[in-house]
Amino acid sequence: MRNPIHLPFTLFILCILAVGCSSKSPTPEEAGLVADPAIEEALLRAAPDYNAALVGDTKIPAKYIYRRIDLDKDGQDEVVVYLLGPFFCGTGGCNLVILKATDGVYKVMANLPTTQLPLIASPDPYLSWIDLYTRKSGGGAASRFVKYSYERGAYRQKGVVPSAGTVHGHVVLPDGVTYAEGLLLKPAL
Repeated sequence: MRNPIHLPFTLFILCILAVGCSSKSPTPEEAGLVADPAIEEALLRAAPDYNAALVGDTKIPAKYIYRRIDLDKDGQDEVVVYLLGPFFCGTGGCNLVILKATDGVYKVMANLPTTQLPLIASPDPYLSWIDLYTRKSGGGAASRFVKYSYERGAYRQKGVVPSAGTVHGHVVLPDGVTYAEGLLLKPAL
């Protein structure tokens, strides 16, 4: 005979892993489904070469997706932004930008090139900042997860987990996001 506590316990664990058991659904803004002018302004400051003349040549403007997450456990969300389109992407992936609001203005904490989704946040109770993992592949190398840790004021690559390895945490930005799903990043004039 099965123990009746197994099913509720299993459902509880799955709930924690999948959605954090939050009874409140995120707003469209919290879910990164609404364009944010302050984020766009920070992205344009970080990429001054992304301008209307450049986009006019390709006819393909950049797009972005983002999520808010408290990376430094201070109660204030940082913003992780994944850029899409030929200006910010190459054969190895796209740029992932991490922004932190300081005095109401977003500043770039990290600009991680050639990353691939998913973006996984892996909290460590002994660290003050949450570690991040992205997938990396290309150039004939096997797919793997790259670990980024916060160190000396920025996120830096700190290790690699083979694709057969396991990364524990929760998905912040899912795999499989397409250009069509992104929010338009209007180029600077």
